[in-house]
Amino acid sequence: MKCLYYTNKTNVKWKSASRAAIRKSSIDNLLITELSTETSNWTKLIERLLNIILFLSERGLALFGSSQHIYDPDNGNFLGIIELLSKYDPILSEHVKKVHESQLNKKRLQVHYLSTRSQNEFIELCGSFVQTKIIEEIQITKYFSIVVDATPDCSHKEQTTFIIRYIKIDGSKFSIEERFLYFDDYSKKAGKEIAARILHVLTLLNIDFKLCTGQAYDNGPDMAGKYKGVQAVLLEENPNCMLASCGNHTLNLVGVDCAESCKEAILYFGIVQQMYNFFSSSPQRWEILKQHVPASLHGISKTRWSARIEAVKPVARHLNSLRTALKELQSLNLTVSAQSELQSI
Repeated sequence: MKCLYYTNKTNVKWKSASRAAIRKSSIDNLLITELSTETSNWTKLIERLLNIILFLSERGLALFGSSQHIYDPDNGNFLGIIELLSKYDPILSEHVKKVHESQLNKKRLQVHYLSTRSQNEFIELCGSFVQTKIIEEIQITKYFSIVVDATPDCSHKEQTTFIIRYIKIDGSKFSIEERFLYFDDYSKKAGKEIAARILHVLTLLNIDFKLCTGQAYDNGPDMAGKYKGVQAVLLEENPNCMLASCGNHTLNLVGVDCAESCKEAILYFGIVQQMYNFFSSSPQRWEILKQHVPASLHGISKTRWSARIEAVKPVARHLNSLRTALKELQSLNLTVSAQSELQSI
């Protein structure tokens, strides 16, 4: 009788649990529903964050600010847009409220996806996705050409850019595409070393260099040198990878070489640069310049010939005003070297 009692009791519990499961009213079902709702909310939240990052990235706008706190005017474009959208979006509104309260109480949330680290991870994921799509298009097209150039950034690191040109095939439509593909920190300057690095990066991206039909660089000896330049080394690896020099850089070099063959031009551009250096080295001198000349002076660019036009324009248009400003500088308490430089100008 005792065994039968427990059996009946178990059957009743089982039937009750079964009916609750069918009606979706059991504790397990409620927990599953709550979990599904939570998962859906996090999915929608991350979707909004990714859309904001894509919006800022497409327009070349900075994401970070000097602060990472909600409702701080210096927290950057990313958090600023989130604050704005949270006024109209209930999902963002609730999330921003939780993050703001935790920051005020100095309590760390387990995860909120608004930190600079999370933003960097989102950017890296988006960049990786775009890079993968470009590589897939290149592999479908088969043949391509490469454009490689390097320049130091503000932290004095040599940033080497890899750009790929290829024909995109979309059904019956064809278009020539030029895509930025990769950034590389590489400071070595020898042609053989740079060529080896290019081959390494292409291998890393799963791109077959044997299918490369062209290479384009500036006219520097390290890149376009006939015997030891990058193009010469890569031609040994792939004879079909023909060099196409940068036309703009060639024209720029022609202008520079022509100017350097004329003593008067060398002297003229030297004085323009000397004036800029002299006025810009002191706030007081620059203030005197602004009192007499309605335009700013510019330095002479060593690499871009067209930039010299902007440096020459204010000198040519306001020559007498510049002379007046220079004469006024003679009344200042200048050092001996500054007086000598002023006199030479």
